[in-house]
Amino acid sequence: MSTLSEDHITNFELKTPMPMFYCHGTADVLVPYNGGRDGWYSVGETLGYWINHNKCTLSDSIIMPDIDPSDGSTVVKYSYYNSSNKLQILFYRIVNGGHVWPGASDHIIGNNNFDFNINKDMWEFFSNFEIASAVSINKDKLLSDIMLYQSYPNPFNQTTQIKFSITKTLDVSVPIFDINGQLIERLLDTELKAGTHLVVWDASDFASGIYLIVLRANRLFKTTKCILIK
Repeated sequence: MSTLSEDHITNFELKTPMPMFYCHGTADVLVPYNGGRDGWYSVGETLGYWINHNKCTLSDSIIMPDIDPSDGSTVVKYSYYNSSNKLQILFYRIVNGGHVWPGASDHIIGNNNFDFNINKDMWEFFSNFEIASAVSINKDKLLSDIMLYQSYPNPFNQTTQIKFSITKTLDVSVPIFDINGQLIERLLDTELKAGTHLVVWDASDFASGIYLIVLRANRLFKTTKCILIK
């Protein structure tokens, strides 16, 4: 499950209570933990929606062991139950975590957490449920309106071209982040018409390293990685 926006509520027709597995970093710079950007709900609002939908009345939480102190983040695990005490929602609050699936090796913005195996936990959680008929999806509305291509050249020495496409008029921005999740430059922040667009990043003032290029368009975003070598 991801943090909700108004678009999610429009595109999904919920039929029955359904199990939800959710994690979010408190230092996420793309989808802020407290919401308020581009129509995203806060984590609290998202959890509140699912707790109400699943009619959960009980909850508990545990602070998970900080197995890897070097990752700059810790985890609090929250469990929510319905009136029959059957587990319905699991939420992992990644304290000081960035915009990344815990343990992932690519497209990392901010701190990545290595204190638990989230893929194993998710498999064990959903293996307890049958959810095939729980939700009706409007597939047409789920088609992405944006496409971000790999920057060229990559690796690059001073400048690289960033190409992207949008299928309709959108408010578009192209921020650049360093590997620590710090915003270092914003190349574009304007309304653009449908079509393919190209911007050039002049990185002559920045040090060699790995950088994340983000395409934001309304509530949609794509990321790609580039390597600056001097």
